Amino acid sequence: MTDKAGLMQIKLPYGKSYFLVDIPADSIIIKTKNIPAVSDPQLAVRRALKNPTGSPELSQICTPQSKVAVVVNDITRPTPSYLLLPEIIRELSRGGVNKTNIIIIVAAGNHRPNTPEELQGLLGAEIADGYKIINHNCRDNLCLSYLGNTIRGLPIHVNSYLASADVKILTGTISIHHSMGYGGGRKSILPGVIGQETLNIHHSFPLRPYKPAMGWIEGNQFHEEAVEAARMAGVDFILNVIQNDRKQVSRVVAGDSQEAFLEGVKYLDDRCKVKISEESDITITSPGGYPKDINLHQAQKAVSAAEMVTKKGGVIILAAECQDGIGKFKGWLQEARSPEQVIERFKSEGFTSEHSGKAMMWARALVRHRIIIVTDGISEEDLKSMFFERAASVEHALKMAGKNPGDNRKILVLPYATDLIPVLRNSLNPKATK
Repeated sequence: MTDKAGLMQIKLPYGKSYFLVDIPADSIIIKTKNIPAVSDPQLAVRRALKNPTGSPELSQICTPQSKVAVVVNDITRPTPSYLLLPEIIRELSRGGVNKTNIIIIVAAGNHRPNTPEELQGLLGAEIADGYKIINHNCRDNLCLSYLGNTIRGLPIHVNSYLASADVKILTGTISIHHSMGYGGGRKSILPGVIGQETLNIHHSFPLRPYKPAMGWIEGNQFHEEAVEAARMAGVDFILNVIQNDRKQVSRVVAGDSQEAFLEGVKYLDDRCKVKISEESDITITSPGGYPKDINLHQAQKAVSAAEMVTKKGGVIILAAECQDGIGKFKGWLQEARSPEQVIERFKSEGFTSEHSGKAMMWARALVRHRIIIVTDGISEEDLKSMFFERAASVEHALKMAGKNPGDNRKILVLPYATDLIPVLRNSLNPKATK
């Protein structure tokens, strides 16, 4: 809506709420196509389970003797596990599986373990209190099993509870991912329940792409290695949702780990590719609120999208609450003399437990752009020590960027940046390396 002369007011997601922001009226707001929510999410889940893609029904895969492992996302992902798990358990019960033979594994990757309170919210009290649940710990070698190497030589060490299960089920959300093309499916294995050694190699060059890779899977070896890891782990079945920008369930896919995943990818791809005619001088971006902006680690994904549409030397303004602060990558930026030094160090050392890959991606953006962050969760001193600037509001950030009334610099706004795939004319192939 237009609120003042030459300005319009928009809602920008921030934490569990939003900002009302006054921006120049000629700004271009970039959103995906309207993705409607299903009228009955529980019914949609049941229908997907009854009509799986490329697989028998889950109740036909298991037997009364089956030991079942169900992998769920951690607190950093907005997957409605509390909706998916009861329906999975219902199907397992139809196959004769006793609840004592079911284990739920939280795919924490390299993240912190989820607290009991968080598990209550993620899974629902009945399941959180009634089933065996473990947080995957990628650093605990005693809880890992070696499955062999991929064709490219990546050693696959997975959670031993998963490896020993007779039936392996993955849950998650198929969404846009800035390195793997899309989240969901195979990503619950790699990096979800993988060992630190595997993570370090997979998340380093040359397997990881240098440039943002949203929507790119064909020929993306970062994705292809995860597909092979899921095959080696023996994944039997997936149940994944696709959500709209209001975190409502829009589609549910179930069945074979690759076929069902690709079905979801096509649905998402058709709705999330957005054509943009030219690069912006200033891009205002948001991950879409909580939990996508829970910390600066997660919020970086909104900057990947902004990188794809912002001119070299342009300004990126990130709005992210960051209630959990920065993340483990902090030291990599604070110890460097320049963003370029971070990239060179990453080329030499690769991914580390301090999430050096995230530091590299921030540095990649900083080399080309000025980045101003609007946040309540991180001090100005900390941001400055990592080559960022801090603003009290988006309007303040625009003033810092030197945007004056009447100038012709182009502003793009990405309110839900992690939910779209920018397609820019003459854009570089994401396979290109620095």
